[in-house]
Amino acid sequence: MPINTNISTKHIAHHFASSHATYADNATVQNIISSKLVQMVCDYVPTALNRVLEIGCGVGNLTDKLCQNHAINTLYLNDLYDKITQNQPPTTANVHYLVADIETMALPDELDLVVSGSCLQWVKDLSCVCQKVQHALVPDGVFAFSSFGVDNFYQIKRLTGQGLDYHTLAQIGRMIQRANLSLEQLWERQYTLHFDHPHAVLKHIQNTGVSGAGTNFRWNKSRLQQFYQQYQQFAIKDDDRWQYPLTYHAIFCVAKNQS
Repeated sequence: MPINTNISTKHIAHHFASSHATYADNATVQNIISSKLVQMVCDYVPTALNRVLEIGCGVGNLTDKLCQNHAINTLYLNDLYDKITQNQPPTTANVHYLVADIETMALPDELDLVVSGSCLQWVKDLSCVCQKVQHALVPDGVFAFSSFGVDNFYQIKRLTGQGLDYHTLAQIGRMIQRANLSLEQLWERQYTLHFDHPHAVLKHIQNTGVSGAGTNFRWNKSRLQQFYQQYQQFAIKDDDRWQYPLTYHAIFCVAKNQS
């Protein structure tokens, strides 16, 4: 289940570290999103970059795509857990692993690009992060990220009452402008995965690290059976087979440093 604001970053880090081995094979939508984000980045920055920071690099899906399209001199990879040091991106860059909370750590300076894929929905103060990024960017440096919106996992939230306090497009736009960043792109898109059983929905969420990462919600046999039964309201029949959807609501943003 998604986040509860009382959950610590240590708790979140533990769950994502636990899913490090299963994430890549299950993060279908996140992989699509990272490909799109890199395409967007290519429209705003040159192929040769001096200093780049990735926030929430995880298993390196976005990192690898970025390195395949750009020659980077110095690459900073950040996340909450130390398993990211196992990532070996396809680059000749000087790679630094920053295992820390992006909200409290000091950012490297003189950055040409700051990117983040499917991560910033977890931060408690996105406005503050935007301001930190602006101060770390060179003039005309780019901040490009994807996050998730208010309809993300709405099936789960409706049935369990658990869910992140997601930001709307308008809220993100205002944060970007308050941070003295020039908004270049801001848009949203929904992606839907289909599963053979509600149990497979929960397994998918668990394998991508989200289940348990941001909530104290606990399953028991009774809750599971009720969840399976209630999920039938979302079922779609396809060629005599019932499919159970899970909705991802992606947000894409590109901004430039005006200073």
